[in-house]
Amino acid sequence: MEYELYKIYEMSLSSKGVAMSIQRSIKIFPGLIVEILMVFYLFTRCFVNMADITVDAKAFRDNIKEKTNVHYIEKEGVIFTPGEDGSKIEAYSFEMPLRAGGYEVTVDYDTDVTDDVDFETVYYPVTAHTVVGSISLVSVHTSAIDMSDVKLTAARNIASGRGYIRFGKTVPDVQLKINYSNTGKLTVKNIHIRQSRSYQFVRLFSFILICVILDALVLLFLELLEGRGKQIYKNYGCILFIAGTTCILSAPVFNNFIISGYDLNYHLMRISHIARELSYGQFPVRIYRDALDGYGYPNPLFYCDTFLYIPAVLYNLFFPLRAAYNIYVFLVNLVTVAVAFFSCRAICKDNRIAAVSTIIYTMCEWRIGRIVRGASVGGYTAFIFFPLIMVGIYNIYTKEMPEKKDRLCLAVGIAGLASCHTLSLEITVIFLGIFAVIEWRKTLKKERLISLCLSASEALLLSMYYIIPFVESYIRLPLKAKAGESYIQDRGMEFVQFIQLFYSGESIRGDLGHVSLAFGAGMIVSTVLIIHCMFISSANDEKDKRHCLGIIFIMTVLSAYMASCYFPLDMIYDNMPKFIAPAYFLLSSIQFPVRYMSMTVSILMIGVCVGLKYLKDNKKDIYKIYAWLLCIGSLTVYSVYLGYVCNNTGVEKYTASDINIDQEIMGGEYLPSYDCWTITRKSNIQVEDGIEINDVERRNGDYLFAVSNQSDKNSEVILPLFDYGNYHSESTENVYIPMGTDKYRRITLTIPAGYSGKIRVYYREPFYWRVCEIVSLTCLLLVLVSVLWNRLAPLLHHILKFCKRGKPY
Repeated sequence: MEYELYKIYEMSLSSKGVAMSIQRSIKIFPGLIVEILMVFYLFTRCFVNMADITVDAKAFRDNIKEKTNVHYIEKEGVIFTPGEDGSKIEAYSFEMPLRAGGYEVTVDYDTDVTDDVDFETVYYPVTAHTVVGSISLVSVHTSAIDMSDVKLTAARNIASGRGYIRFGKTVPDVQLKINYSNTGKLTVKNIHIRQSRSYQFVRLFSFILICVILDALVLLFLELLEGRGKQIYKNYGCILFIAGTTCILSAPVFNNFIISGYDLNYHLMRISHIARELSYGQFPVRIYRDALDGYGYPNPLFYCDTFLYIPAVLYNLFFPLRAAYNIYVFLVNLVTVAVAFFSCRAICKDNRIAAVSTIIYTMCEWRIGRIVRGASVGGYTAFIFFPLIMVGIYNIYTKEMPEKKDRLCLAVGIAGLASCHTLSLEITVIFLGIFAVIEWRKTLKKERLISLCLSASEALLLSMYYIIPFVESYIRLPLKAKAGESYIQDRGMEFVQFIQLFYSGESIRGDLGHVSLAFGAGMIVSTVLIIHCMFISSANDEKDKRHCLGIIFIMTVLSAYMASCYFPLDMIYDNMPKFIAPAYFLLSSIQFPVRYMSMTVSILMIGVCVGLKYLKDNKKDIYKIYAWLLCIGSLTVYSVYLGYVCNNTGVEKYTASDINIDQEIMGGEYLPSYDCWTITRKSNIQVEDGIEINDVERRNGDYLFAVSNQSDKNSEVILPLFDYGNYHSESTENVYIPMGTDKYRRITLTIPAGYSGKIRVYYREPFYWRVCEIVSLTCLLLVLVSVLWNRLAPLLHHILKFCKRGKPY
C-alpha cells in the first residue's frame, strides 16, 4: 500500500506527469468553468436572508368563514370542534412565497383529548397515540415541496417537522394546510416557519463533492482513451475495486426514499433522538430524554449509539432523515468492503483472492438482508469488524511469534462490535471461546496466550466508555429485558434454506418472514471449496494447511448448526439444572438463532482466502474455476435477492420526524420491568393536595417548573419522567428537594411545607463514566497514531529520499 501511494506521488512530481495533467485540464476546462460558476452561485445563496415567519390564527381567518366547526378567536387561535357528520376538516392559510431550501415548521397547539388506550388490543401501548390533526406545507401548482405531515397528538402541545423546496424553485403559493381528524377540540395557536442556513451550506458542499467525483470519472475516462488502462489497473486497481463494489452494494440507497425494513423505524428513532440530544449538549448521549413524550428512554446505555452519531450530525446539519440514513448505509458499505479486502489480503497476500473473498463476504444474503429487508443497523455495522477479528485470530494462531498489528486487529474488532451491536459481540465471544478450547495446545503457548490477554485488555480499554456504564446500569436498574426469552429454537433456519442457491420468498414458517433467507450459491461453493481443498491436501508438507482448513470447516458447520432450528435450545431450557440457567440466558439473549450466520459468513471468508491461495499455488486451473464460480454465484444471489425485496417491499420518504418513528422502541426492552404500560401518555405533572405547579417547561431536555406548597406538610410531586438513575434536582432557593421513585419508576420530588420557588430536574452522568470515556479516547488515539505511523513512515521516507536525491533508491 505504501509503495502504491509513493508511485502516485512520484508520478505527480515528474515533468511528464505535470505535462499530462495540464493537457487533461485543458480538455475539461469548459466543464470546470461551469462548475466554478455554480459553486460561486451556491456560495452566495448561503448568505442571503433566511425566511423566518410566524403565522398566527389570522392567516386562516379568510378560509374558514364558511366552516361551521372551525372558529377564529383572536386571543386563542383557530379552534376545531367535532362535527355531527364525523368528516375530517381541512383549513388553509393565506399564500406566501418561499424559495428553495430547507424549512422547519413548529406548531404550538392544545387539545382536550386524553389518550385512553385500549391496552388489550394495542401490542405496544406505549407507542399508541390519538392523532387529533396534522399540518404541512402545500402548493396547488407545483410538486416541488417535499414534506411529511407533522402529526398533532394528544400527548403534546408542541410539534415540529421539516419541509424541503427543490433546488432552483421559488414557490409563490405556499400554504399551511391543517387536517383536523374530527376528534376532540383542537386549538392551533401559532405556527413558526424557519428557513435553515445550514441546509444552504449542505447543498454547496454536496455539489462540490459531486463535481469532484464526476471530474475524477472524466479523468479516468481520458486515461483509458489514451491507452493507459494497464497503468491505471496497476496503480489504482485496489481503489477502483473498493469503489466499484461499494457502488454495487449501495444501489438501494441511491434513491430519494428508504426501503421499509423491519427495524427501520426503531433505528430512525435512535438517529433523531441522538441528533436532538447532541443539539442539547449531551455528549456522549446516554439517554433519550424527550423519548416517549418526555418520559425518557435509556437506549444508548444498552445499545451503543457511537456510529449513529454520523447520521445524527448530518440530520442536525439539516439533511433529510432519509438522506442521513442512506449516507450512513453507503459509508458502512464502503468501510466494510475496504476492511474486508485489506484483511483478506493480509492473510493471502494476493489482491485477486482478497477481492473474491470480499465479494463472498459483502454480497452474502445474510448481510444484504440485514441492510435491505431487516434494516438492522447494529447488525450490518458489525460486519465492518468481523474481518478484523478473523485476521487477528488467524495470524495469532498461525504465527509462532504474533505481531503487535495482529493483536491490535483483534482488539479493535472486538471493541468495534461492542460499540455497534452487543449481541454480535456476545456471539463472537462464544465462538472465540469454543475455538480457544479446540486449539487448546496453541492457546496455552506462552507468546500466544500473552498476545490474547493483551488483545482482551486493549479491547476492554477501547470500549470502557460503553462497557462500564452498560454493566453498572444493567445490574442496578430493573429492566424488562432481564426477563429474557424461553423458547427461541424455532426461529432458526430450516435445512432446505441451507441448500437453496437463491432466495425465493418467505420461509416455510410465515411468522418468521424476517429471517427468511437462502444460504446462497456463493456460500455453498465456498463450503465445497474448503472440503475439496481438505481432500486434495493430503501430502505431509500440507499438514498445517489441512489442519487450518479442517478447523475452518468444523467452525463453519458448528455456527451453521447453531443458526438452525435443530440446535436443541428448547430441550436445554426444559431440562437444564438451575446452575446453568445463566449460561442458557446467554444463549437465549441472542433472540434469533439465525444471527449465528454472521459467524458462518465470516469464517467462510477466511476459508475462501486459505482455499484459493492453496489452489493457486498447486492447482491453478481449478483455482480459476472456483474464483469465477464464487464471484458469479455471489453476484447472482445479490441481484436476485435485491430484486425480490425491492419489488415486494414498500418505501418511505421520512422528511419529518413522524410520531411513529419518535416513539418506536420495539419491544420496550429497556423500560422498567414494572407495569408501566398502563401509565397515561398525557405528559402532565401529578401533585398532591396543596401543591400548585406553574410555568412548566422542557428546555434542552431538562424539566423546569415553578412549585408552591401551600400546605403545612411535605407533599409529593410526580414527574412524567422514568427514573433510570443519574437524575438530579436543584432549586432557585438552594433548598434540598428529596428525590425518589414511585411504583412505576417515575421520579418523585418531596416538596417541603411552605416552599415556593423554581425547580430544575436534569440528567448528568457520573464522574467515573467521564474517566472511562477519557481512557477509551486516549487508547483510540494511541492506536490511530500507531497505525498511521506504521503506514506513513515508509512513504515519508521515500518522499524525503526523492526530494534529496531525485530518486527513491
